[in-house]
Amino acid sequence: EHDINNLPHYEKIIEKSNGQKNEIYHLYWSGNQWIIHQDIDQSSNIDNMLAYAKVKVKHPLDTSRSWFVKTGKSFESALNVIISVPGTEKSALQTNDTNEVDKPQVEEIFGIPKRLLPLYLSFMLDSIAVGMAMPLLPFYVMELGAKAFQLSVVVSSNYVVQMFGCIIMGQVSDRIGRRFVLLSCLLASSLSYFFVSRSTTLLGVMLARTIAGSCGGLVPVMQTCVADISNNKEKPKYLGRITATFGLGFVLGPALSALLPGLSTREKIRVSALLPFLGFIISLIFFKETKTFTN
Repeated sequence: EHDINNLPHYEKIIEKSNGQKNEIYHLYWSGNQWIIHQDIDQSSNIDNMLAYAKVKVKHPLDTSRSWFVKTGKSFESALNVIISVPGTEKSALQTNDTNEVDKPQVEEIFGIPKRLLPLYLSFMLDSIAVGMAMPLLPFYVMELGAKAFQLSVVVSSNYVVQMFGCIIMGQVSDRIGRRFVLLSCLLASSLSYFFVSRSTTLLGVMLARTIAGSCGGLVPVMQTCVADISNNKEKPKYLGRITATFGLGFVLGPALSALLPGLSTREKIRVSALLPFLGFIISLIFFKETKTFTN
């Protein structure tokens, strides 16, 4: 049906027993958002508005999943509201909590999702590389003649670029998929360590460090993949194990470095470049995309 403004309009009649008056609720598409109202004309009485979409969109079937529902005189975030457009398979409103409930419990191995085992393993290898190379970086840079300020610039260059890399790769992740971003991060990390080990100038080391930062880092990808496959109950557990994985890798990195006493600082950094590349091979072969694409 359509309302007086020739916009989509649906009615829900709640039948009452014992002679009580039936309740009628109206769902309107205002042209840029959905509104749930008690009146047939949504503009007649603002006090009778019951819920509305938080984010405005262009098409009714692409409505935001973030809604506010009236509680007393204020509106609070919806937790369990489901509104479906008649005659279609796509929900006009489906909250994040509803989606999370629909996600089945994931199969685990070693306390982590079996589906994400290649991801955690690749992240572990990259973390070992960080633990191996980062303690050596100040000594390596000082061997090239760096002072305290120059050392801080070289170390921070990766994180400065990473601020922008996270934003860009986050959009790429939503458009192309998590797997592409994961592989890009691992390959960039490997190339970064390799070019650091080959650099003979401070500028070269700084530019090599920015290669890894340009892809935004692995932690955001890890968190997104966990969110893709786990429900709200399991999510904190798996997110916590991302930090645990990084911590373990950062412990194993210096230990591995200590087991290679015959290698120079430059050679140890070059060895660390092999670890994320190994993670790249593992993810390339075994990791499957976690993002679900819809038309």
